Amino acid sequence: IEMQVTGKTILDGEIIRIENGKSDFNALQPRLLLENRLKIEFLSQEKPCNYTIFDALMINGHDLTNASLQERQRRLKEFLQTRQNKRIQAVKQYPDIEQGWKEVQEKGLEGLILKRKNSLYVHARSHEWLKVKFWKEAILEFDGYEENPKGITLTNSQGVRVNCAGQQSEQVKQEIDQKGKVL
Repeated sequence: IEMQVTGKTILDGEIIRIENGKSDFNALQPRLLLENRLKIEFLSQEKPCNYTIFDALMINGHDLTNASLQERQRRLKEFLQTRQNKRIQAVKQYPDIEQGWKEVQEKGLEGLILKRKNSLYVHARSHEWLKVKFWKEAILEFDGYEENPKGITLTNSQGVRVNCAGQQSEQVKQEIDQKGKVL
């Protein structure tokens, strides 16, 4: 992703791949290992990625780490308005938790990050923010597995893949080998 910047700019964000309106980390993973220039160029055109910005540490040489979250977000919004690039965007913000949580549930998203409006930037976990996940529960049946360095990846006929590690992976593998499936 190209962006012209005058002065040093440091943004806290993540490269994501959008599939069906949601961030899909699994769709991004194979691209991280690519080295072939032609494949990289093809996928960047065919299935482009976005850069989603969570926070701004420095914009055009101005250190923002001692500014409040509200000030950092205001400066980030101004910064992005001057760079009309649809692949670079700030993470969506909600005026209240209820509205954000409703969208998380409707879209089946992972969750929310709650931050204090006046919090300073901290380069680690902090009491100034909280990750709230939307847990979903399902009973799945797996009838196959693939070995991986940390254990196994469970597979089924619907294309669902789940990693299983540690001692549990040996028990699950034995059950699939003996019974043909595991729940």
